Amino acid sequence: MQRYINKYIVVIKRNFFGEILLLHTSDIHIGAFADKSFREANIDALEEIAEYALNNDVKYLLISGDLFENPRLENFELIKRTFIVFRRLKEKGVYTVLTPGSHDHSIMGRDHISILEAAGFAKIPKYEFIDDKLILHPMELEDYVFYAIPGLKNSIELEYIRGNRIIYKGIDNVDKPIILLAHTGIDLDGFRLESYSERYGRIEIAQRVLDKIPAKIKYIALGHIHLPYPLLDSGNLRACYPGSPVGRDIMDLYETIILKKKFNKKRRFLLVDTSSEIPLVKSIWSDFNVCVEELEFDGKDVNQLITMIRSVLNKMVNSRFRALLVSVKQPPQWINSVNREIRDLERETNSYIRLVSKEDHEEFKKFILRLPDVENIENLEREALHHYLKTKNLDISLDKLIELLNILSRTPEDQREADFVEELFKQVEALLKEVVKK
Repeated sequence: MQRYINKYIVVIKRNFFGEILLLHTSDIHIGAFADKSFREANIDALEEIAEYALNNDVKYLLISGDLFENPRLENFELIKRTFIVFRRLKEKGVYTVLTPGSHDHSIMGRDHISILEAAGFAKIPKYEFIDDKLILHPMELEDYVFYAIPGLKNSIELEYIRGNRIIYKGIDNVDKPIILLAHTGIDLDGFRLESYSERYGRIEIAQRVLDKIPAKIKYIALGHIHLPYPLLDSGNLRACYPGSPVGRDIMDLYETIILKKKFNKKRRFLLVDTSSEIPLVKSIWSDFNVCVEELEFDGKDVNQLITMIRSVLNKMVNSRFRALLVSVKQPPQWINSVNREIRDLERETNSYIRLVSKEDHEEFKKFILRLPDVENIENLEREALHHYLKTKNLDISLDKLIELLNILSRTPEDQREADFVEELFKQVEALLKEVVKK
Protein backbone atom coordinates (compact mmCIF):
# COMPACT_ATOMS: atom_id res chain seq x y z
CA MET A 1 0.00 0.00 0.00
CA GLN A 2 3.04 2.24 0.33
CA ARG A 3 2.84 3.11 -3.37
CA TYR A 4 -0.31 5.16 -2.75
CA ILE A 5 1.17 7.43 -0.06
CA ASN A 6 2.15 10.23 -2.42
CA LYS A 7 -0.90 9.97 -4.66
CA TYR A 8 -2.95 12.52 -2.73
CA ILE A 9 -1.39 15.84 -1.77
CA VAL A 10 -4.26 17.40 0.15
CA VAL A 11 -4.26 16.35 3.79
CA ILE A 12 -7.71 16.83 5.27
CA LYS A 13 -8.10 16.83 9.03
CA ARG A 14 -11.00 17.86 11.23
CA ASN A 15 -12.80 20.80 9.74
CA PHE A 16 -13.27 24.17 11.41
CA PHE A 17 -16.32 22.97 13.34
CA GLY A 18 -14.54 19.93 14.75
CA GLU A 19 -16.68 17.48 12.80
CA ILE A 20 -15.26 14.06 12.01
CA LEU A 21 -15.07 13.12 8.33
CA LEU A 22 -16.35 9.90 6.81
CA LEU A 23 -15.05 7.94 3.84
CA HIS A 24 -17.74 6.09 1.89
CA THR A 25 -17.32 3.26 -0.61
CA SER A 26 -19.24 0.14 -1.64
CA ASP A 27 -19.39 -2.86 -3.97
CA ILE A 28 -15.68 -3.65 -3.95
CA HIS A 29 -16.41 -7.28 -4.91
CA ILE A 30 -13.07 -8.78 -3.95
CA GLY A 31 -12.75 -12.11 -5.75
CA ALA A 32 -15.00 -11.17 -8.69
CA PHE A 33 -12.36 -11.64 -11.40
CA ALA A 34 -10.87 -15.10 -11.75
CA ASP A 35 -8.30 -14.17 -14.41
CA LYS A 36 -4.81 -13.81 -12.99
CA SER A 37 -4.29 -10.52 -14.87
CA PHE A 38 -7.24 -8.85 -13.13
CA ARG A 39 -7.65 -10.88 -9.95
CA GLU A 40 -6.01 -8.33 -7.65
CA ALA A 41 -7.64 -5.19 -9.06
CA ASN A 42 -10.42 -5.12 -6.45
CA ILE A 43 -8.22 -5.71 -3.42
CA ASP A 44 -5.77 -3.09 -4.75
CA ALA A 45 -8.67 -0.63 -4.86
CA LEU A 46 -9.53 -1.38 -1.22
CA GLU A 47 -5.89 -0.79 -0.26
CA GLU A 48 -5.88 2.55 -2.06
CA ILE A 49 -9.05 3.69 -0.28
CA ALA A 50 -7.68 2.55 3.09
CA GLU A 51 -4.42 4.39 2.43
CA TYR A 52 -6.36 7.59 1.75
CA ALA A 53 -8.16 7.21 5.07
CA LEU A 54 -4.90 6.70 6.94
CA ASN A 55 -3.09 9.60 5.26
CA ASN A 56 -5.94 12.08 5.69
CA ASP A 57 -6.96 11.56 9.30
CA VAL A 58 -10.31 10.01 8.36
CA LYS A 59 -11.74 8.23 11.36
CA TYR A 60 -14.58 6.25 9.76
CA LEU A 61 -14.58 4.10 6.62
CA LEU A 62 -18.05 3.01 5.49
CA ILE A 63 -18.46 0.04 3.12
CA SER A 64 -22.09 -0.22 2.03
CA GLY A 65 -22.22 -3.89 1.10
CA ASP A 66 -20.57 -6.44 -1.20
CA LEU A 67 -17.05 -6.14 0.10
CA PHE A 68 -16.59 -9.64 -1.31
CA GLU A 69 -17.97 -11.24 -4.48
CA ASN A 70 -19.11 -14.30 -2.50
CA PRO A 71 -19.68 -15.09 1.18
CA ARG A 72 -16.53 -17.24 1.18
CA LEU A 73 -13.60 -16.90 -1.20
CA GLU A 74 -11.30 -19.72 -2.24
CA ASN A 75 -8.29 -17.47 -2.93
CA PHE A 76 -6.16 -17.42 0.21
CA GLU A 77 -4.00 -14.46 -0.89
CA LEU A 78 -7.02 -12.20 -1.45
CA ILE A 79 -8.42 -13.12 1.97
CA LYS A 80 -5.07 -12.53 3.65
CA ARG A 81 -4.57 -9.12 2.02
CA THR A 82 -8.11 -8.08 2.99
CA PHE A 83 -7.54 -8.96 6.64
CA ILE A 84 -4.21 -7.11 6.63
CA VAL A 85 -5.98 -3.95 5.41
CA PHE A 86 -8.67 -4.18 8.09
CA ARG A 87 -6.15 -4.94 10.84
CA ARG A 88 -4.02 -1.94 9.86
CA LEU A 89 -7.06 0.35 9.85
CA LYS A 90 -7.99 -0.79 13.34
CA GLU A 91 -4.42 -0.37 14.62
CA LYS A 92 -4.42 3.23 13.34
CA GLY A 93 -7.75 4.03 15.01
CA VAL A 94 -10.01 3.92 11.95
CA TYR A 95 -13.46 2.41 12.43
CA THR A 96 -14.50 0.31 9.43
CA VAL A 97 -18.28 -0.02 9.37
CA LEU A 98 -19.90 -2.57 7.04
CA THR A 99 -23.34 -3.66 6.03
CA PRO A 100 -23.88 -7.07 4.42
CA GLY A 101 -24.54 -6.97 0.68
CA SER A 102 -26.55 -9.26 -1.54
CA HIS A 103 -23.37 -11.09 -2.61
CA ASP A 104 -21.14 -11.42 0.43
CA HIS A 105 -23.15 -12.69 3.38
CA SER A 106 -24.90 -15.90 4.34
CA ILE A 107 -27.97 -16.23 6.51
CA MET A 108 -26.08 -18.51 8.89
CA GLY A 109 -23.22 -16.02 9.25
CA ARG A 110 -20.70 -18.37 7.63
CA ASP A 111 -18.96 -15.68 5.65
CA HIS A 112 -15.80 -13.63 5.67
CA ILE A 113 -17.44 -10.40 6.83
CA SER A 114 -18.62 -12.22 9.97
CA ILE A 115 -15.04 -13.34 10.61
CA LEU A 116 -13.81 -9.75 10.18
CA GLU A 117 -16.36 -8.68 12.77
CA ALA A 118 -15.54 -11.51 15.16
CA ALA A 119 -11.84 -10.62 14.94
CA GLY A 120 -12.67 -7.04 15.91
CA PHE A 121 -11.54 -5.61 12.56
CA ALA A 122 -14.97 -4.50 11.34
CA LYS A 123 -18.15 -3.10 12.87
CA ILE A 124 -21.49 -4.37 11.53
CA PRO A 125 -24.71 -2.81 12.91
CA LYS A 126 -27.09 -5.54 13.98
CA TYR A 127 -30.48 -6.32 12.47
CA GLU A 128 -33.11 -9.02 12.94
CA PHE A 129 -36.42 -10.12 11.48
CA ILE A 130 -39.34 -10.26 13.90
CA ASP A 131 -42.73 -11.23 12.48
CA ASP A 132 -43.05 -9.08 9.32
CA LYS A 133 -40.66 -6.37 10.54
CA LEU A 134 -36.98 -5.67 9.92
CA ILE A 135 -35.54 -4.41 13.21
CA LEU A 136 -32.39 -2.29 12.94
CA HIS A 137 -30.32 -1.91 16.10
CA PRO A 138 -28.22 1.21 16.72
CA MET A 139 -24.46 0.97 16.99
CA GLU A 140 -22.73 3.89 18.71
CA LEU A 141 -19.11 4.61 17.84
CA GLU A 142 -17.86 7.75 19.60
CA ASP A 143 -19.07 10.53 17.26
CA TYR A 144 -21.92 8.81 15.40
CA VAL A 145 -24.71 6.29 15.73
CA PHE A 146 -25.00 3.81 12.86
CA TYR A 147 -27.89 1.77 11.50
CA ALA A 148 -27.67 -0.57 8.51
CA ILE A 149 -30.11 -2.05 6.01
CA PRO A 150 -28.58 -5.24 4.57
CA GLY A 151 -28.78 -6.20 0.92
CA LEU A 152 -31.13 -9.17 0.62
CA LYS A 153 -31.69 -11.54 -2.27
CA ASN A 154 -34.15 -10.24 -4.88
CA SER A 155 -34.06 -6.82 -3.14
CA ILE A 156 -36.54 -7.93 -0.50
CA GLU A 157 -35.27 -5.10 1.70
CA LEU A 158 -37.16 -2.68 -0.58
CA GLU A 159 -40.45 -4.27 0.43
CA TYR A 160 -39.67 -3.57 4.06
CA ILE A 161 -38.79 0.05 3.25
CA ARG A 162 -41.84 0.67 1.05
CA GLY A 163 -44.19 -0.94 3.54
CA ASN A 164 -42.87 1.06 6.49
CA ARG A 165 -41.88 -2.26 8.04
CA ILE A 166 -38.42 -1.19 9.20
CA ILE A 167 -38.05 -0.33 12.88
CA TYR A 168 -35.09 1.89 13.82
CA LYS A 169 -34.78 0.75 17.39
CA GLY A 170 -34.16 3.56 19.88
CA ILE A 171 -33.81 6.26 17.22
CA ASP A 172 -35.93 8.78 19.15
CA ASN A 173 -33.41 8.70 22.00
CA VAL A 174 -30.32 9.19 19.84
CA ASP A 175 -28.66 12.59 20.35
CA LYS A 176 -25.70 12.12 17.99
CA PRO A 177 -25.59 12.34 14.18
CA ILE A 178 -27.07 9.21 12.65
CA ILE A 179 -25.57 7.43 9.64
CA LEU A 180 -27.55 4.78 7.75
CA LEU A 181 -25.74 2.27 5.54
CA ALA A 182 -28.10 0.73 2.99
CA HIS A 183 -27.36 -1.80 0.26
CA THR A 184 -30.35 -1.31 -2.01
CA GLY A 185 -31.51 0.36 -5.23
CA ILE A 186 -33.39 3.65 -4.83
CA ASP A 187 -34.02 6.69 -6.98
CA LEU A 188 -32.57 10.01 -5.86
CA ASP A 189 -34.57 13.17 -6.49
CA GLY A 190 -33.45 15.05 -9.57
CA PHE A 191 -31.15 12.33 -10.93
CA ARG A 192 -31.87 9.51 -13.38
CA LEU A 193 -29.55 6.54 -13.75
CA GLU A 194 -30.58 6.06 -17.38
CA SER A 195 -28.81 9.35 -18.15
CA TYR A 196 -25.52 7.59 -17.48
CA SER A 197 -25.98 4.08 -18.89
CA GLU A 198 -28.73 2.33 -20.80
CA ARG A 199 -28.08 -0.65 -18.54
CA TYR A 200 -30.40 1.14 -16.11
CA GLY A 201 -32.74 2.55 -18.76
CA ARG A 202 -35.66 0.29 -17.94
CA ILE A 203 -34.78 -0.91 -14.47
CA GLU A 204 -37.44 0.17 -12.03
CA ILE A 205 -35.38 1.73 -9.28
CA ALA A 206 -37.53 2.30 -6.22
CA GLN A 207 -38.81 5.86 -6.09
CA ARG A 208 -39.82 8.03 -3.17
CA VAL A 209 -38.06 5.61 -0.82
CA LEU A 210 -36.15 8.42 0.88
CA ASP A 211 -39.48 9.68 2.22
CA LYS A 212 -39.78 6.40 4.14
CA ILE A 213 -36.47 6.85 5.91
CA PRO A 214 -36.52 8.91 9.14
CA ALA A 215 -35.60 12.55 8.60
CA LYS A 216 -33.44 12.37 11.70
CA ILE A 217 -30.85 10.38 9.77
CA LYS A 218 -27.99 12.67 8.75
CA TYR A 219 -26.51 10.73 5.83
CA ILE A 220 -27.52 7.59 3.92
CA ALA A 221 -24.44 5.71 2.69
CA LEU A 222 -25.84 3.77 -0.25
CA GLY A 223 -24.48 0.73 -2.05
CA HIS A 224 -25.58 -1.78 -4.73
CA ILE A 225 -25.57 0.49 -7.81
CA HIS A 226 -22.14 0.22 -9.43
CA LEU A 227 -22.17 3.56 -11.23
CA PRO A 228 -21.22 6.74 -9.34
CA TYR A 229 -24.65 8.26 -8.75
CA PRO A 230 -25.28 11.17 -8.85
CA LEU A 231 -22.28 12.06 -10.95
CA LEU A 232 -21.05 15.18 -9.14
CA ASP A 233 -17.62 16.42 -8.07
CA SER A 234 -19.13 17.71 -4.84
CA GLY A 235 -22.48 18.77 -3.47
CA ASN A 236 -24.76 18.84 -0.47
CA LEU A 237 -26.47 15.46 -0.50
CA ARG A 238 -28.41 13.44 2.01
CA ALA A 239 -27.76 10.18 0.15
CA CYS A 240 -25.26 9.06 -2.47
CA TYR A 241 -23.92 6.02 -4.33
CA PRO A 242 -20.12 6.06 -4.56
CA GLY A 243 -20.29 3.33 -7.21
CA SER A 244 -18.00 0.33 -7.45
CA PRO A 245 -14.25 1.14 -7.55
CA VAL A 246 -13.60 -1.54 -10.20
CA GLY A 247 -16.77 -3.58 -10.72
CA ARG A 248 -17.38 -7.28 -11.02
CA ASP A 249 -18.03 -8.09 -14.68
CA ILE A 250 -17.74 -7.02 -18.31
CA MET A 251 -20.72 -4.65 -18.04
CA ASP A 252 -19.04 -2.75 -15.21
CA LEU A 253 -15.90 -2.46 -17.33
CA TYR A 254 -18.01 -1.19 -20.21
CA GLU A 255 -19.51 1.43 -17.88
CA THR A 256 -16.00 2.52 -16.94
CA ILE A 257 -15.54 3.33 -20.62
CA ILE A 258 -18.83 5.27 -20.63
CA LEU A 259 -17.72 7.30 -17.61
CA LYS A 260 -14.46 8.19 -19.34
CA LYS A 261 -15.73 8.90 -22.85
CA LYS A 262 -19.12 10.43 -22.16
CA PHE A 263 -18.55 12.20 -18.85
CA ASN A 264 -14.76 12.51 -18.60
CA LYS A 265 -14.90 10.83 -15.18
CA LYS A 266 -13.11 7.98 -13.46
CA ARG A 267 -14.33 5.71 -10.68
CA ARG A 268 -14.46 7.14 -7.17
CA PHE A 269 -15.02 6.94 -3.44
CA LEU A 270 -16.59 9.68 -1.31
CA LEU A 271 -15.44 12.02 1.44
CA VAL A 272 -18.39 13.12 3.59
CA ASP A 273 -18.45 16.19 5.85
CA THR A 274 -21.53 16.15 8.11
CA SER A 275 -20.98 19.55 9.74
CA SER A 276 -23.59 21.36 7.61
CA GLU A 277 -27.35 20.77 7.75
CA ILE A 278 -27.10 18.70 4.57
CA PRO A 279 -23.78 16.81 4.40
CA LEU A 280 -21.16 18.00 1.93
CA VAL A 281 -20.11 15.05 -0.24
CA LYS A 282 -16.87 15.24 -2.22
CA SER A 283 -15.88 12.76 -4.95
CA ILE A 284 -12.32 11.40 -4.79
CA TRP A 285 -11.83 10.30 -8.40
CA SER A 286 -9.38 7.53 -9.24
CA ASP A 287 -8.76 4.99 -11.97
CA PHE A 288 -7.56 2.57 -9.26
CA ASN A 289 -4.72 1.66 -11.63
CA VAL A 290 -7.26 0.13 -14.02
CA CYS A 291 -7.37 1.04 -17.71
CA VAL A 292 -10.28 -0.16 -19.86
CA GLU A 293 -10.40 0.33 -23.62
CA GLU A 294 -12.59 -0.94 -26.43
CA LEU A 295 -11.78 -2.07 -29.95
CA GLU A 296 -13.93 -2.85 -32.99
CA PHE A 297 -12.81 -5.59 -35.38
CA ASP A 298 -14.61 -6.25 -38.67
CA GLY A 299 -12.37 -8.94 -40.19
CA LYS A 300 -11.85 -12.69 -39.82
CA ASP A 301 -8.06 -12.99 -39.73
CA VAL A 302 -7.04 -13.88 -36.18
CA ASN A 303 -3.47 -12.71 -36.79
CA GLN A 304 -4.75 -9.29 -37.81
CA LEU A 305 -6.92 -9.21 -34.71
CA ILE A 306 -3.99 -10.08 -32.44
CA THR A 307 -1.86 -7.36 -34.07
CA MET A 308 -4.59 -4.80 -33.44
CA ILE A 309 -5.01 -5.95 -29.82
CA ARG A 310 -1.26 -5.68 -29.21
CA SER A 311 -1.27 -2.16 -30.62
CA VAL A 312 -3.99 -1.04 -28.20
CA LEU A 313 -2.41 -2.80 -25.21
CA ASN A 314 0.94 -1.14 -25.92
CA LYS A 315 -0.72 2.24 -25.35
CA MET A 316 -2.00 1.12 -21.93
CA VAL A 317 1.40 0.35 -20.38
CA ASN A 318 1.07 2.88 -17.56
CA SER A 319 -1.72 0.91 -15.84
CA ARG A 320 -1.21 -2.19 -13.75
CA PHE A 321 -4.57 -3.67 -14.75
CA ARG A 322 -5.46 -3.55 -18.44
CA ALA A 323 -8.82 -4.64 -19.86
CA LEU A 324 -9.70 -4.61 -23.55
CA LEU A 325 -13.28 -5.22 -24.75
CA VAL A 326 -13.32 -6.24 -28.41
CA SER A 327 -16.51 -6.04 -30.47
CA VAL A 328 -16.33 -8.36 -33.50
CA LYS A 329 -18.71 -8.86 -36.38
CA GLN A 330 -18.27 -12.62 -36.38
CA PRO A 331 -20.68 -15.08 -34.72
CA PRO A 332 -19.99 -16.79 -31.37
CA GLN A 333 -18.68 -19.88 -33.17
CA TRP A 334 -15.83 -17.81 -34.64
CA ILE A 335 -15.11 -16.28 -31.25
CA ASN A 336 -14.87 -19.77 -29.75
CA SER A 337 -12.53 -20.87 -32.54
CA VAL A 338 -9.99 -18.14 -31.71
CA ASN A 339 -10.37 -18.46 -27.95
CA ARG A 340 -7.11 -20.35 -27.45
CA GLU A 341 -5.09 -17.65 -29.24
CA ILE A 342 -6.78 -14.92 -27.19
CA ARG A 343 -6.13 -16.73 -23.90
CA ASP A 344 -2.47 -17.21 -24.86
CA LEU A 345 -2.26 -13.48 -25.66
CA GLU A 346 -3.81 -12.65 -22.28
CA ARG A 347 -1.15 -14.66 -20.46
CA GLU A 348 1.65 -13.22 -22.57
CA THR A 349 0.57 -9.59 -22.07
CA ASN A 350 -0.86 -10.02 -18.55
CA SER A 351 -4.11 -8.38 -19.64
CA TYR A 352 -7.84 -9.05 -19.56
CA ILE A 353 -9.32 -9.45 -23.07
CA ARG A 354 -12.93 -10.22 -23.90
CA LEU A 355 -14.41 -10.74 -27.37
CA VAL A 356 -18.13 -10.07 -27.87
CA SER A 357 -19.99 -10.45 -31.15
CA LYS A 358 -21.69 -7.27 -32.34
CA GLU A 359 -24.88 -9.27 -32.87
CA ASP A 360 -24.99 -10.41 -29.25
CA HIS A 361 -23.99 -6.97 -28.02
CA GLU A 362 -26.76 -5.23 -29.95
CA GLU A 363 -29.30 -7.87 -28.93
CA PHE A 364 -28.33 -7.43 -25.29
CA LYS A 365 -28.76 -3.66 -25.54
CA LYS A 366 -32.21 -4.13 -27.11
CA PHE A 367 -33.09 -6.58 -24.35
CA ILE A 368 -32.12 -4.09 -21.67
CA LEU A 369 -34.32 -1.44 -23.26
CA ARG A 370 -37.40 -3.65 -23.25
CA LEU A 371 -36.99 -4.99 -19.73
CA PRO A 372 -40.06 -4.83 -17.49
CA ASP A 373 -39.78 -3.61 -13.92
CA VAL A 374 -36.57 -5.14 -12.62
CA GLU A 375 -35.30 -3.76 -9.34
CA ASN A 376 -31.77 -5.05 -9.08
CA ILE A 377 -28.81 -6.24 -11.05
CA GLU A 378 -29.17 -9.86 -9.90
CA ASN A 379 -32.70 -9.90 -11.34
CA LEU A 380 -31.39 -8.34 -14.55
CA GLU A 381 -28.92 -11.20 -14.93
CA ARG A 382 -31.65 -13.78 -14.25
CA GLU A 383 -33.96 -12.13 -16.77
CA ALA A 384 -31.18 -12.21 -19.38
CA LEU A 385 -30.59 -15.94 -18.81
CA HIS A 386 -34.33 -16.62 -18.86
CA HIS A 387 -34.53 -14.80 -22.20
CA TYR A 388 -31.64 -16.94 -23.50
CA LEU A 389 -33.34 -20.20 -22.41
CA LYS A 390 -36.55 -19.23 -24.20
CA THR A 391 -34.70 -18.16 -27.35
CA LYS A 392 -32.73 -21.44 -27.52
CA ASN A 393 -35.68 -23.56 -26.33
CA LEU A 394 -33.49 -25.31 -23.77
CA ASP A 395 -35.12 -27.75 -21.36
CA ILE A 396 -33.27 -26.74 -18.19
CA SER A 397 -34.41 -24.72 -15.21
CA LEU A 398 -33.02 -21.24 -14.69
CA ASP A 399 -31.61 -22.14 -11.25
CA LYS A 400 -29.80 -25.18 -12.66
CA LEU A 401 -28.30 -23.10 -15.45
CA ILE A 402 -27.03 -20.53 -12.94
CA GLU A 403 -25.61 -23.34 -10.78
CA LEU A 404 -23.83 -24.77 -13.84
CA LEU A 405 -22.37 -21.37 -14.75
CA ASN A 406 -21.12 -20.90 -11.19
CA ILE A 407 -19.37 -24.29 -11.31
CA LEU A 408 -17.75 -23.59 -14.67
CA SER A 409 -16.55 -20.14 -13.56
CA ARG A 410 -14.36 -21.61 -10.82
CA THR A 411 -10.56 -21.46 -11.11
CA PRO A 412 -7.92 -23.93 -9.85
CA GLU A 413 -6.42 -21.48 -7.34
CA ASP A 414 -3.93 -23.59 -5.33
CA GLN A 415 -5.11 -26.99 -6.61
CA ARG A 416 -3.21 -29.15 -9.04
CA GLU A 417 -4.79 -28.79 -12.48
CA ALA A 418 -5.55 -32.52 -12.73
CA ASP A 419 -7.32 -32.54 -9.34
CA PHE A 420 -9.25 -29.42 -10.23
CA VAL A 421 -10.44 -30.82 -13.58
CA GLU A 422 -11.48 -34.12 -11.98
CA GLU A 423 -13.47 -32.35 -9.27
CA LEU A 424 -15.03 -30.00 -11.83
CA PHE A 425 -16.22 -32.88 -14.03
CA LYS A 426 -17.70 -34.66 -11.02
CA GLN A 427 -19.74 -31.59 -10.10
CA VAL A 428 -20.90 -31.02 -13.67
CA GLU A 429 -21.80 -34.71 -14.07
CA ALA A 430 -23.85 -34.71 -10.87
CA LEU A 431 -25.71 -31.59 -11.94
CA LEU A 432 -26.43 -32.90 -15.45
CA LYS A 433 -27.80 -36.15 -13.96
CA GLU A 434 -30.23 -34.06 -11.90
CA VAL A 435 -31.30 -32.19 -15.04
CA VAL A 436 -31.85 -35.42 -17.02
CA LYS A 437 -33.93 -36.95 -14.21
CA LYS A 438 -36.23 -33.90 -14.15
